[in-house]
Amino acid sequence: MEPKGCDCLWSKTARAYAALKSDVEYIRDKVASYIKAKTMILDYLKENGEITNATIQELCGFTKQQARSAIDKMRDEKLIEKVGKARGSKYVLKA
Repeated sequence: MEPKGCDCLWSKTARAYAALKSDVEYIRDKVASYIKAKTMILDYLKENGEITNATIQELCGFTKQQARSAIDKMRDEKLIEKVGKARGSKYVLKA
């Protein structure tokens, strides 16, 4: 039970809202970043035919893990497919 005159419920709600708003902005930025990257990657593939993880990192300003995440999402969406193995892997538009 809360002490009389305590504004604890309000302050917890305000903190929770502030945290939620921050999380929503982070997710929105992450989604927007992926959409921009996907567009750049698809444009690059249309122009050049193939792309590597390293090229995606350079093109999009991503870390190796961010590039891997974008590749995985695009493969899940059946936009690109992997050609080659290990360090020789390249990605092409899915036929």
